Amino acid sequence: MVITHSPILIDLDQFKLHLNLSGQQALSLHFDTPSRRFYLCVIALVVNQMKKNGRLGSIPMEDHAGKRQGLRQPCLCGHF
Repeated sequence: MVITHSPILIDLDQFKLHLNLSGQQALSLHFDTPSRRFYLCVIALVVNQMKKNGRLGSIPMEDHAGKRQGLRQPCLCGHF
């Protein structure tokens, strides 16, 4: 899954976060451990929900309990 069309690109296939802010040098962060991959997945979930809501704001994680459990699957984010 790749979220595009913004200065922030979340690549869940390679577990990378790319930042391309105007006036700044591009930066890519690689989430290379299972716990970091989990947090990148949570970031992607929150960003996606804020895009659906059409505004910045808090996202109650209780509403996404089933999705959070899926993020802990070994095939996605490693063993915990």
